[in-house]
Parts: sequence; C-alpha cells; structure tokens
Amino acid sequence: MKRFYILSILTSIILFSACQNDSQITGPQSTEFQKAQTYEPLWIGLPQAADISLHKKFWKEKKFKAKDGGELVIDVTYTTRKNTEVVAYSSIYFPPKSLKKDCTIGMQIDDNTGVAEFWPHQTFNEPAILNQTFIGLDLSGIDVTQIKLFYIDKDGNYEVMEYDQLIIDVESGTIQVINGRIPHFSIYGFGI
Repeated sequence: MKRFYILSILTSIILFSACQNDSQITGPQSTEFQKAQTYEPLWIGLPQAADISLHKKFWKEKKFKAKDGGELVIDVTYTTRKNTEVVAYSSIYFPPKSLKKDCTIGMQIDDNTGVAEFWPHQTFNEPAILNQTFIGLDLSGIDVTQIKLFYIDKDGNYEVMEYDQLIIDVESGTIQVINGRIPHFSIYGFGI
C-alpha cells in the first residue's frame, strides 16, 4: 500500500510539472519545420495542348538488368492551343551496375507542371544521369537567372540538383539540363 501512495505522488508530480507552460514545445508543428518541409518551387510548366483530351502525364516503363544498366527515354511533341509546338524530352541513364537489382523502372512527365517522377523508389550504387529538354515554353515574365532543377531529398526538402550545365534560351522557350545527377528516385522539375 505504501508503494501505491509513493507511486501516486510521483505520478502527480510528473503530470503537474509536464503541464507547465514555462517553455514552448517544438516539434513537427513548429514554423521552421513547416518552412523546410512545405517550400515548393514555382514550377516552370508546359503549355496546354490544343487537344484538351491530351492532358495527361507522359510516361514510359522499361525493364533493366542491374549488370547492364541502360536508358529510358520520353520524347513527346505536341501542338499547343496557341498553335505552337512543344517538345518534352527526358532521358535517364543508368551506368552498368549502378542499379542495386534487376527491376522495371518508370518515368512520367506531368504535362501541366513539367515535373518528372521516377519509380519505384530506390537509391543507386552511383548516380543515374538525367538529360532533359523542354522547347516551346513561355518564359516571358520569368527571371530566368533564378531557374534551377529541383528534386526532393531523402528528408523531404526541395534541393537543387547537381548537373554539368543548365541551358536557357528565352527566345525559343528552351530549358535544358545536361548530365543531372540523380542520387535516388524522387520528383525532378525546373522551377524558381
């Protein structure tokens, strides 16, 4: 019985001290956490297709052998509502033995945001290489010096991708990344 009283008193002290408002509790709801997790770039989207029924995600899948590696390509051309032509090209290359196992890999490009997504989620023995070109974009009113290629890192934050070169031509509406290095599958897109 004596133990019960001592345990009750200790429990009361712990509950009472835990309910004090002397310090602010920080956790997943803190402002800093939300800023790090919810900042999303303003994506450089693709112009709307003339045929609204074409509104979809361009996608492709391919089987790969880990020992061989290989390349997966999406190459789509369509006409916009303004009767201009848009090219969406995306190539991901896996060097031999960069994949950890044989698998089917998929890639899709959202025709609204221009964001590319890859699946299934995985990391690589060495980075995959992304080459991507969009032609026919409306880059007017955009500070093109601020355009970067973003991805979501393993902690859920948007990061700028490492690449050899980013080419932007406002007149032709072209954005191109050369030899972007993909450490893991995520979403990848041009934004500011």
